[in-house]
Amino acid sequence: MTIQIDIHDVGHGACAVITCADGYRVMIDCGRNERWSPSDHYPWNSIGALAISNLDEDHVADFDNMASVVEPGLIIANPSVDSRTLQAIKFRNGGMGRGITAFNQMLVHLQPGTWTHRDLYRSWPIFLRWYVGWNNPAVFPTSTNNLSLLNIFTHGRFRIVFGGDLETAGWRNLLANPDIAAELSNSSILIASHHGRENGQSDEAMRIMAPDAVVFSDSAIQHGTQESADDWYRSRVPGIQALQPFGLPPDRRHVFTTRRDGSMRIIADEDGSYSLTTKSAQFRRLPGVIDVDLRRFLTARSG
Repeated sequence: MTIQIDIHDVGHGACAVITCADGYRVMIDCGRNERWSPSDHYPWNSIGALAISNLDEDHVADFDNMASVVEPGLIIANPSVDSRTLQAIKFRNGGMGRGITAFNQMLVHLQPGTWTHRDLYRSWPIFLRWYVGWNNPAVFPTSTNNLSLLNIFTHGRFRIVFGGDLETAGWRNLLANPDIAAELSNSSILIASHHGRENGQSDEAMRIMAPDAVVFSDSAIQHGTQESADDWYRSRVPGIQALQPFGLPPDRRHVFTTRRDGSMRIIADEDGSYSLTTKSAQFRRLPGVIDVDLRRFLTARSG
């Protein structure tokens, strides 16, 4: 039994959708750009749950249309952030865009946390373990980044982590909780926090997760730290191997980015095997298979 994970290219933003074997879909963030929006792509009543990982505009730019046109059965965000807290942070940092304004209007009328649609709510996903973690505004009162909702999805032996826009201090605070650290262990893929930027890096989190590869949802290079971040993550993961014609030397990738690879699709099996397909190549990870490069990486890490 497999799950499908579509990581959509929305430029500097975020939107991914996990489709389970029974058709249940979980959308993580609803960013958009001038070329693509989730509310145009996914029809009414097609999203079982929408998780908002970070309350910044690039993660919720299409929220007004998602809530009114697509109508997810369930919406979940950091339950410790109410309307008053969100407004205080946003007005301190330049105000609210259209997506955040729409989300805040919902917060004004409803308690923060989890909201179920009165007619369309079906359940939480059955074929997917979904674990969330979050920090509290009492600890991080001035920025939404460290109030990101950490989303961890497990399907058998496959695990994918969405870090939202967590920064180093936010990771450190979450990892002090042993339950969160346990849920993060032995991950397969990390969707890097804060679009792969330097201030989202955490050595401690990478050691615990030990992912095979990292994905950035980002736009064209605008900051020098975007390129240096590639190198930082590349040195901390073994990578996954491309499917090559027989006889050609293997190509291994460690970091994938929507700016370079476009939208991506991951097909993952319960045994931990998965494929990752970009616009130009396909990569595959098989359980229990250790090639020469991976064995060398593991030896270097343990030594």
